[in-house]
Amino acid sequence: IIEILEKNQVKATFFIDGYWFEKNNNLITNIFDKGHTIGNLSYNLDYEDTGFIWLNNILKKIGKQEINYCYKTDKKENINACILQKNYTVDPNIKIKEDPLIEIKQQIKPGSLIELNINEKLNNELELVINYIKSKGYKIENINTHLSEKNNN
Repeated sequence: IIEILEKNQVKATFFIDGYWFEKNNNLITNIFDKGHTIGNLSYNLDYEDTGFIWLNNILKKIGKQEINYCYKTDKKENINACILQKNYTVDPNIKIKEDPLIEIKQQIKPGSLIELNINEKLNNELELVINYIKSKGYKIENINTHLSEKNNN
């Protein structure tokens, strides 16, 4: 996925949980070094878990991110925990279920936040998705750029 993004000069936001971080912490610096953003899923999307603050601090320190991100849940306590840590809560308006290219074609519009699950299907279709989005005249940005007040688009 990273190689495809790099080849197409696309920066993305990856949401990771504590379990993934523990098994793959050697990849975190590489992801940040390539200009991508990392959001925090805590452990089991439980932002009340003490691991949330731990992972938040690591992402801020390693990635030098001024802003951290939580993924929206329906649990009010989770949203409050994110607010206490001064994280933005993200709720993509396009959540790809099975067929990335088909679903993007059906749903894409200006300003869309797109959730893509990393799997073999995405690995096979990501370049097609990127090319389609660009062919429609849309820019693909990571969440920091997308939400930036400096962004004029």
